[in-house]
Amino acid sequence: LEVMGSKVSKPPPEASHQLRLQAEKERVVLSVKEGEVDALRNASRMLREDKAFVLEVVKANPYALKYATTEFMGDRECMLEVIKTDGDALWAASEELRADKEVVLKALERKPGALRFASEALRADKEVVLV
Repeated sequence: LEVMGSKVSKPPPEASHQLRLQAEKERVVLSVKEGEVDALRNASRMLREDKAFVLEVVKANPYALKYATTEFMGDRECMLEVIKTDGDALWAASEELRADKEVVLKALERKPGALRFASEALRADKEVVLV
């Protein structure tokens, strides 16, 4: 490539890919913050499988959870982070996590009404119900 008489090398393909990926990340986060939660659904598979990215998006707007992967919804650490932002996010947690007493109690700290998303056994547990 020649620009104004000087030879300039093209960036390697992986650099171009990284720039596109970063631009997509920024676009999706901004869209979700503005209420367009389906932006996560339209994100590339690579981004939807990136736990750190999905966590960033979901913390910006918990309603985006409906477009997260089932692996994300079953990831205890990720769901605990989301639940710290919005206890009602328990609705999206895997069955296993909705039966996890610690996860449910964290959700109830933020939003007592999240009890409706807990497993049947935990909804009957006095310790949980009395929170």
